[in-house]
Amino acid sequence: MLTLRYKKLFVHCILALLMVAIMPLSAPATDYGTQDLSLGSRGSAVSQVQRDITGLGFYTYASAAII
Repeated sequence: MLTLRYKKLFVHCILALLMVAIMPLSAPATDYGTQDLSLGSRGSAVSQVQRDITGLGFYTYASAAII
């Protein structure tokens, strides 16, 4: 009788884990807008990316103008 309870509990735990695993996660908002940036992109989103990566030390083109 006790093993049946454990089996039910086990099945319920597995179902709960599956439900959590398949729940869609919301995408975090970014400072770069809603469109993907690609080669040749211009605008405020590009400027923001350049400022962010400059602050991290990865954008070394200091002489290039930020668009």
